[in-house]
Amino acid sequence: MNDTVHTKRTLGTKRRAGRPRRLTIEQVVDAALAIGINKMTMQSVADHLGVGKPLLYNYVTSREELVRMAQARASRKVEMPENTGQPWAVWILQYAAAVFDILTADGDLLEAWIEGSPQPVADVGSVIMWVDVLSGHGFSGEEALLLRSAVSHLVIGAAAGSKHRRAMKKKARSYQEGLQAAFSQLPTRQANTLTPYIDMLARGIEPGSWEFALYLLLQGVSQSRSLIGAPLQSLPFSELALPQN
Repeated sequence: MNDTVHTKRTLGTKRRAGRPRRLTIEQVVDAALAIGINKMTMQSVADHLGVGKPLLYNYVTSREELVRMAQARASRKVEMPENTGQPWAVWILQYAAAVFDILTADGDLLEAWIEGSPQPVADVGSVIMWVDVLSGHGFSGEEALLLRSAVSHLVIGAAAGSKHRRAMKKKARSYQEGLQAAFSQLPTRQANTLTPYIDMLARGIEPGSWEFALYLLLQGVSQSRSLIGAPLQSLPFSELALPQN
C-alpha cells in the first residue's frame, strides 16, 4: 500500500509542469548578441537561455524586433565623441574610431548590415550630429555628407579587414603565410616586385592601421579646402594634382 502511494506521488511530481523560467529583456538581448545578430534565431536564443521558444514572445514580438534591440544595445556600448571645440579632423578621427569599435564588437553588427539590416550607426541622430559639427567649421551640408560617406566607406572596409584577421586567427592561419603562398605562384618578376613589401601588406589589416589611411584622407580634404578654396562637390580630380613647390 505504501509503495503504491509513493509511486503515485512520484508520478504526480513528474507530471507537474514547472513554472516557466523568469527572464529579463536584458538577458534575451545579451543572448542574441552572444550568438551573433546575423546568425541568431528565436530558437537558438531560447536554447542559449535554456527556455522554450514561446516564452521569448513574452519579451519581444519577433526576431526582427530582437535584432533591432540587439543592434541598439551594441551601438550604445560605444559613446560618440562630444564636440568640445577640437579641430574638425580630430573630431572625425574620434567619430571614426567609435564607429569602428561598434562594427567590430561581438554580435555581428557588420555582418547584419551587409545582409540588409539597418546600419545601427547610420541613424538620424548621428547624421545630425555630423552635420552640426562640420557646419560649425565652415562645411556646407552637402560637403559634410559627402565627407561622411567617404569616411564611412573607409571605416566599413577597415572593420571588415579587422574581422577577417580575427577569423583567420581563430583558424590558426597567418595572413602573411597566405601572402607568401600566393607570391610563390606568381612569375618571378612579379614576385620580386612584391616580396620586399610583404610585411607592409600584412600590416595593412592590423587593428589601428586604417587610422593612417583616414588621416591621409582628412589631410587631403584640409589641403583642398585651404589651397584650392573650392567646395568638395565641385572638385575635378585633375585639380587635386597640385604642383609641388
